[in-house]
Amino acid sequence: MSLVVGKAINIVSATHLGEYRIGLVFSDRHAVTVDFGPFLRASVNPAIRKYLRQPSFRLFQIVHGNLGWGDYDLCFPIEDLYAGQALSRGHEYPTTAVAETVAEYTVRPVKKTRLER
Repeated sequence: MSLVVGKAINIVSATHLGEYRIGLVFSDRHAVTVDFGPFLRASVNPAIRKYLRQPSFRLFQIVHGNLGWGDYDLCFPIEDLYAGQALSRGHEYPTTAVAETVAEYTVRPVKKTRLER
């Protein structure tokens, strides 16, 4: 099931199902289980890895219709959660993805307007 363009979707229920799995129910009644384990284990960021400790992981909340931990230490795009993923496919290792795509953020020359010529 995928999201409908132009329709607001919120998480209305989140239940810890063991390990790093959370059952989510959305405002359109769509239900899914998300396993956050692969994301947490792949991270090298200590601020994220601290959630490998179960007591910390279980402190998730629904805030403004989205799932989060701490003071936005962890939060995920609603589209990914709706699809049952902790991170979009192809981005399993965020630090590698950023390092490989730096060139996409280079500044390109801007054409001068008639007034600037």
